[in-house]
Amino acid sequence: MKILVIGGVAGGATASTRARRLSEDAEITIVERGPFVSYANCGLPYFISRDITRRPWLLLQTPESLSLRYEVTALVNTEALEIDRAGKRVRCRGPRGEQWLPYDKLVLAQGGSPVLPPLPGADAPHVFRLWTVPDMDRLDGFITREHPRSAVVVGGGFIGLEMAEAFKKRGLATTVVELMPTVMPPMDREFGVRIAAELTANGVTVRTGVGVEAVDAAGHAVELDDGSRVAADLVLFSVGVRPELTLAKAAGLAIGPSGGLVVDEHLRTSDPDVVAAGDMVEVTHRVSARKVRVPLAGPANRQGRLAATGALGGDVRYGGATGTSVVKVFEATAAMTGLSERAAREAGFDVGVAVVHKDHHAGYYPGAEELSLELVYDRKTTRLLGGQAFGKAGVDKRIDVLATPRPTTR
Repeated sequence: MKILVIGGVAGGATASTRARRLSEDAEITIVERGPFVSYANCGLPYFISRDITRRPWLLLQTPESLSLRYEVTALVNTEALEIDRAGKRVRCRGPRGEQWLPYDKLVLAQGGSPVLPPLPGADAPHVFRLWTVPDMDRLDGFITREHPRSAVVVGGGFIGLEMAEAFKKRGLATTVVELMPTVMPPMDREFGVRIAAELTANGVTVRTGVGVEAVDAAGHAVELDDGSRVAADLVLFSVGVRPELTLAKAAGLAIGPSGGLVVDEHLRTSDPDVVAAGDMVEVTHRVSARKVRVPLAGPANRQGRLAATGALGGDVRYGGATGTSVVKVFEATAAMTGLSERAAREAGFDVGVAVVHKDHHAGYYPGAEELSLELVYDRKTTRLLGGQAFGKAGVDKRIDVLATPRPTTR
């Protein structure tokens, strides 16, 4: 059997190695548009901050290691251009020119790409995104070479918060600009306020409820929509992720209401010989039952394993995602799972909320730190709908417990 995987990193690399574990005889090939087939994309901000001191630590697998350990062929710097579903082949362009690669089962794991708004000055050389190892290398090289003194992070989500800390650790006067009323918009307001306070306590300026109008490259500033200007020798945009669907759309595969590629519970697309995983697909939210996109590494890895299992004939079903996530903010941690209070109300639940502010362990024992925990539940059924937490210790433990699926009975 020929297994062809388009895209590496989380979903694609995981799918290829899982396929090999299930079949010693399958012919497995990964086609990756970039130069790196498998790397720790969640760790990129921590190389910029120098919490991770060695770049090779981020490179999880190389074409050589995949070939030696798994007998998987990885074609890097190779772009998939066209899917011929009738002929079960993919046209690719790489260092050796164009070629058609045949498949029996095709795994799409092309992920997404960060949104760069079409603002004046957004194409200036001191404006960056952070999504790939080359993105990281360009950004790190700029800081090392140009010695910027100020940075503006546009977007207060996961990458934005991590990069604000990274820039501060590299000695830059840093400002976070978030269009929504609070940073970390998926969390409820109380937690966004606490995260902003932690940023402020560590010297990061936080501007919320305001958007960016333009990047003034000559003036080393960012212009905001309230008429103010913020000094910016360096600008990082982190305002969302767009799924990579060009290839799938051209092949006539179905796209869902959330803007992601439609897959069933076996992660099969509208073509049963094409499965998909990662940031490009839409999945069912386990709590709201709505179709959503969850661009996180954890779900992408799990989907990659299950997609490969299904491609090789296994009957394993993907139960959906709860969006469990965690982010470090200097000495604090913020985490959530399921629905926030706001999202639960929007989903039509009869929402109840319980909030606790308590030491993370017994107060009489030294080292206790305050932890804020919010539980969101359905008043009618007492079903847990979600949870959020913020503190300096024990946050991930609480959220892990809340995220653990309830055992099913038969």
